[in-house]
Amino acid sequence: MARLGEVPFARYYGSVDATPLFVMPMGAYYARTGDLDTVRRLWPNVMAELRWIDTSGDPDRDGFVEYHRQRETGLINQGWKDSVVAIFHAYDELANGPIALCEVQGYVFAGKRHAATLALALATTAARLEAEAEILRQKFVAVFWCEELPTYALALDGEKRPCQVIASNAGHALLTVIAAPDRAERVAATLMGVGCFSGCRPASASNSIIAPARSGSTARDSGSFIEHLHIRGLRLGDADADVLFHRFAGEVAAP
Repeated sequence: MARLGEVPFARYYGSVDATPLFVMPMGAYYARTGDLDTVRRLWPNVMAELRWIDTSGDPDRDGFVEYHRQRETGLINQGWKDSVVAIFHAYDELANGPIALCEVQGYVFAGKRHAATLALALATTAARLEAEAEILRQKFVAVFWCEELPTYALALDGEKRPCQVIASNAGHALLTVIAAPDRAERVAATLMGVGCFSGCRPASASNSIIAPARSGSTARDSGSFIEHLHIRGLRLGDADADVLFHRFAGEVAAP
């Protein structure tokens, strides 16, 4: 039935974040276990992932990993918010691709830093990976930061315009530590503000320049729960974020 298009469950590889999210856990696994044999066995896969990040994942070579569907049947949005209306500018204008998501740049940054650690353990060159990660961090901070919000933009659209929207995606910049240290607390404060953090909604609906959650998107995309990654990231910028989250989570779970 999937091959005939009767059900939407055919094999599909439109996921821009899966590649850097392979490299990140490899680094975390080694840090936790010290299992160098597994790292050595999977190192060719890690290198293949990094090559994809630098080539196919960044076709215009601007330093940011981005996505753009290749056929009409493909997903328009290929991050964890994958509804057709998930990525947008203020005032409800949908973003056109190729799209570079905020959180994906953080995954790439963390992935390259983890890969550098693995390279050292394998007695191979790590300096290039560390340098590439730092270049990405500096570029990300310069291009994605929106002083007037203040937080990092949800994404860059195909014209490299930042989507100046307060969304929980920026919490991943704290988790992956790509956020500038002097701005981490400001991002956490913005995301924990009343307009954004009201019932754990991943997009603000209180600010007049912020587009509200729109019809047709799923709860995961635009209006219900922040996943654990966001909260772990917020803890890096705001010591009270974890307590506040669990208070709200308890209210949501209560009968």
